[in-house]
Amino acid sequence: MKDLVGKVGWSAAEGVLDALDSLEWSCLPVVPSFRRPPEGFVPALATTWMTPSWIRSGCLGYNFWTMPLPAGPRLPSARYDPGHPLFQTWICVYLIRKLVVGKGPPYGFTQHLEPVPERFVSLGQADQKAWLRMMGASSAEVWIHDGSDGSPATVGEVRTTLTRARMRTHADVGPDNPSQARLLLSFRQPHAMPSGLTQESFLPRRGQWSGKIRPYQEIEYTVHGFPIALPKHGLSAYFFYAGAKYDYGGRVIDSFENVMSAAAPILEDGIEFIERRHPR
Repeated sequence: MKDLVGKVGWSAAEGVLDALDSLEWSCLPVVPSFRRPPEGFVPALATTWMTPSWIRSGCLGYNFWTMPLPAGPRLPSARYDPGHPLFQTWICVYLIRKLVVGKGPPYGFTQHLEPVPERFVSLGQADQKAWLRMMGASSAEVWIHDGSDGSPATVGEVRTTLTRARMRTHADVGPDNPSQARLLLSFRQPHAMPSGLTQESFLPRRGQWSGKIRPYQEIEYTVHGFPIALPKHGLSAYFFYAGAKYDYGGRVIDSFENVMSAAAPILEDGIEFIERRHPR
C-alpha cells in the first residue's frame, strides 16, 4: 500500500482501494448477522475491508464487528473508557476467501474441514496492527502467545472448535486518534447505522481516557475464537470475542468475563449468513 501511495499519491491510491473494495464486495455471496445481538453492544455490524492487511496471508475478506454502546446520549462508545466494564472489548465475525480461488477447502481448514487455528489467529494479529495504525499508534506492536485449541464448541447449531489465544498489544486511545470515522468503518446492507448513533459514536474523545491511563497503554487480550467453514460459498467465517487486561488506578482490570457474558446470546442462538440478492 505504501508503494502504491508513493507512486500515484494518496488521493489516487484511495480511489483505487475504494474501487477494489467495491469490486470485492459485489462478489461477496453472504453477510453475517447475529440472530440475537450481544448485550451492551451496538446491535448492528459495521464493516471493515481487510484485504490490504490479509493479502500477505493469502486471503481476502471483511471484518464485521461491533463495539460497546455509548454510556449515554451523544457520547462515544464506552469501549474507549477505561472505567467501563467493556473497555477495549471486541465482538467480530471475519468472512475470508482464499486469494487463489479453486478446488479445495476454505481458508484455514484441512481437506476434512478441520480448522487450523493459527491461520485465523494470525489474521487477528494483522487486524489489530492495522486498527492501531488507523488509531494513530503506528509503532505499536502485537504479539500472540499462549495459543491453544481443540475444545469442541457450538455456535448456535454449528459444531466447531474453540480456539484460545492471548495477545500482548496496546489500547487504541491516544493523542493521535483520527477525527473522522470514515476510514474506520461503514455500515453495509443488511446492516445500517442504529438510530441515535453517528459516525462520531465510534471515535474516542480525549476526555474518556486522558488522565486515567497512558496514551496507547499496554494491554493483553484474551481471545476466544470459533472457525466456521462455509464451503458452499467458498468462504471461511471466524467468530470471536476479546477482552482486555490492563492497569488502571493501581489495579489490574480484566474485561474478558464481561465480553464473554455479552457474547453468550450469539453462542446460544448462532449466526445467520444472509445470502445477498444480487451478487455479481
